[in-house]
Amino acid sequence: NNDRVFAGVCGGLGEYFAVDTVVIRLLWVVFTVMGGAGLIAYIIAAIIVMGIGLVLTGLLRPEQLMVFVVLAGIMGITIPFYHGVLMTIFQTKIPEEYLGRVLSLSSSLSMIAMPIGLILAGTFADAIGVEKWFFVSGILTLVIALAFYLMPAVRGCCKEES
Repeated sequence: NNDRVFAGVCGGLGEYFAVDTVVIRLLWVVFTVMGGAGLIAYIIAAIIVMGIGLVLTGLLRPEQLMVFVVLAGIMGITIPFYHGVLMTIFQTKIPEEYLGRVLSLSSSLSMIAMPIGLILAGTFADAIGVEKWFFVSGILTLVIALAFYLMPAVRGCCKEES
């Protein structure tokens, strides 16, 4: 799909459901304005795109390097949009006097998670093989997206308080 603005999520949904992408984008704006469902949906969609990219990467043969490069690019593009939306939610939901502390803690936890994740990924890749690790991590990412969606606190976090 060449209809991409941010990570290709709306273009992919439009193609899948055979609906004009403009309609999908308008619905996304409406959901965002009418209670914030669009923000959470965008984060979940970005996680799903990452998960699908990892699963597809795990299914590639060694001679499909260029397909891997494209998938890695698509997966990389999803990260800023997930993170940007998350920062928007933080800035609108966290009281200003606590915002600096929360953002600092969030950043610190992210930085601590990176080397731990690399150590675990390397260990699992050595044990089961790199291709299988990509596939398994993609499935786990999709499960995380589903769990994220099913959490009532997450779905309700961006709705206007009455």
